[in-house]
Amino acid sequence: MKAAILAAGKGERLSKAGVETDKPLISINGRPLIERVIQAAASAGATDGACIVNEESPSLYRYLSSTTWPLPMRVVRKSTNNSLESFACLAPFLRGEPFLLFTVDAVFRLSALTRFLIGARRLGSNVLALTRFIDDEKPLYVDIDPRHAVCAVDGDAIARRYVTAGFYYFEPAVLDLIADARALGLNSLRQFFRFLVRSGYPLFAVRVSKTIDVDRPEDIEAAENYMAFGKV
Repeated sequence: MKAAILAAGKGERLSKAGVETDKPLISINGRPLIERVIQAAASAGATDGACIVNEESPSLYRYLSSTTWPLPMRVVRKSTNNSLESFACLAPFLRGEPFLLFTVDAVFRLSALTRFLIGARRLGSNVLALTRFIDDEKPLYVDIDPRHAVCAVDGDAIARRYVTAGFYYFEPAVLDLIADARALGLNSLRQFFRFLVRSGYPLFAVRVSKTIDVDRPEDIEAAENYMAFGKV
């Protein structure tokens, strides 16, 4: 199993609020977000990793390139316009094996990732981690049916009980659909997931415990408090 990390965003909401640190390097209880994700991926069994960072974050690139990680990490340094483009840049490194896909700003307990993987492998397909904890300005809502199949994403979702938790499990065949999605003018992961559902592509979900997206200064404190009272 491989791991892919999307860390090319500019963290505009944080920077507008006066946070000067690159988002992936923001520390949660003494550990940068990017370190937390890489360590979690390795603990979950990933044996190879790839991460994309933007060209305006030289300190992040240096940190990733100069640190010894528990799994080989390929670092792609490229500024992209959107999350789907970032995902496409990592696609060449992800073929041949199932992979975990992470957004760098999701703070979660390792136990949640472990349980997610157990469920994802039981389903044996492409799986989104979902949570009931909703504290985001632009949450990605997902509806599921009794078989745990995803039946609606984003604007199509009606129940709005679950949102994506920031990590996902995919079979490599899903990479073949990125070109089709881009040809349609899609430009984000949320649009890509919606495209998969509308295309009838098998997409399932596993519910996990609370995760926190670090998008605002107050999210940093919330994440630190959450992680202080549970197994990392």
